[in-house]
Amino acid sequence: MNFTREQFLTIARSSNYNCSNPSSDLNYPSFIALFSDKSANFREFKRTVTNVGNGASTYTANLLQPNGTRISVSPKKVGLSREVREAELYSTYKDREQRNGDQVYGSLVWVDREGKHTVRSPIIVMNMLEE
Repeated sequence: MNFTREQFLTIARSSNYNCSNPSSDLNYPSFIALFSDKSANFREFKRTVTNVGNGASTYTANLLQPNGTRISVSPKKVGLSREVREAELYSTYKDREQRNGDQVYGSLVWVDREGKHTVRSPIIVMNMLEE
C-alpha cells in the first residue's frame, strides 16, 4: 500500500512489525487465520486486553466457531480492575476442512458478569489462494 514507516507505526501501534516481515497477527480485535496447502493446519494468536473502565469487571468468553474449525480460548474468564488493567488471552485455531478459497466466519464475544457490556472480536478463517 506504499505506507511510510511512520504511517505504518501509526496504524500498527508497534515497532515489532514491518512490511518486510508481514504478519497476520497485529493484536487487533479481529482474528484472521490464513491456511495454505503447505502450512500447518493450526494458528495461534495472543491478544492483550486493557480495562478502560473505572471498576472491576469479570468477562466470560462466548465462542461462535466458524464451520469446520476447532478453536480453544484461554483463559475462559478474565478479571480486570483498577489494579489489574491488562490481561493476555490466547487462542488456537485448527482448520479441519479444505476451503478452496472460501471463507468461514465466527466471533469471540466477551460478556461481563452483569451482561451489560460485550466486546466482540470477529473471526475469519480462509485458505490462501495458491498460484
